[in-house]
Amino acid sequence: MNPKTRGFSLIELSIALLIITLLLGSGTMALSGQMSVRQHRQMQKDFENIKEALYGYALVNGKLPCVLDSNGHENCAVQYGYLPFATLGVAQKDVYGNAIRYFVHSAFSKEFTLTTGSKNDDAVRKTLPDIWDSANGNKIAVGVVAVFWTEGQSGKVYRSTDEQTNNENNLKFIYRAPSNDFDDEIQWLSPFVLKAKMLAAQKLP
Repeated sequence: MNPKTRGFSLIELSIALLIITLLLGSGTMALSGQMSVRQHRQMQKDFENIKEALYGYALVNGKLPCVLDSNGHENCAVQYGYLPFATLGVAQKDVYGNAIRYFVHSAFSKEFTLTTGSKNDDAVRKTLPDIWDSANGNKIAVGVVAVFWTEGQSGKVYRSTDEQTNNENNLKFIYRAPSNDFDDEIQWLSPFVLKAKMLAAQKLP
C-alpha cells in the first residue's frame, strides 16, 4: 500500500472520536451553565418586580393583597397560598414553570396601623414568620409580614430539609445561596420597610 494513500487506523479514529465527544460535552455543559445563570437572573428580576408591586398595592389600598387559594380565589381567611398575580400584574410562574407561593400575615392583609405587629402588639408580633439561613441555623430576618417563593428548578422534589421547611407552613422560611440540595428562590417584606414607605407617602394612620 502506498503510504501516502493509507487510511486512518482504528486507534486514530478512536482518538479522534474521543476528542470530538469531549469537545461536544464541554460545549453542552458551558451552554447549560449559561442558561442557568440567565434563568436565575430573570427570576431575581421577576421577584424584584413582585416586591415593588406588593409595596405599590399597599400604598394604594392600605394593606397587602390576600393569597390565592387552591381554587384560584383570593382568600383572606388563610395566610398560605399562591401569589395573586393578576391583581398585582406580575408573573404567575417562575422561569421553571412553578406557581409562585405567597404568605401574608392576616393582620397585614387588612388595613393596618403603625403599631400593628410592634412590641406593644404581641398577639401579632409573636405570630410573624422568621427567615433563617438553614433549618438548624440562625435567623437572618425576624418578624416579616409577607413572603413569596418558588421551589426552583427541582420543583416539588425536596432534596433537603431546608427545601422541605419552606413548604411546611410553620412560620419558618429558609433563605440561602443555591447549592446541589437547595435552589428555592425566596423574598420577603420587612414590616419596617413597608411602614416607612407608607409613612413617606402619608398612607399610614
